[in-house]
Amino acid sequence: MTAIWERSDLDQAETLVALALADHANDNGLCWPGIARIAHKARLSERHVRRTIRSLEAKGVLQTSFNRGRNKTNQYRFVKPDMVSDFIGKPDIR
Repeated sequence: MTAIWERSDLDQAETLVALALADHANDNGLCWPGIARIAHKARLSERHVRRTIRSLEAKGVLQTSFNRGRNKTNQYRFVKPDMVSDFIGKPDIR
């Protein structure tokens, strides 16, 4: 999550959507929340979320696979999984 906050090239909507996606991401940077869920978390309209996801794809932050996730939702992958590693944590190795 820290890496997302530190991205100076992301505007407010991009940051909110990236954080909402990071909240759902697994250790590999994959997630598949529905647009409505992302919109609710980011406090944006669904239309604005769709535009913002395209913008994050253009900036190389995300890749989208359509209808590949659970329940036929889109699957999102952070291009650099370390962008979400601070948020989801790493296994405790002792």
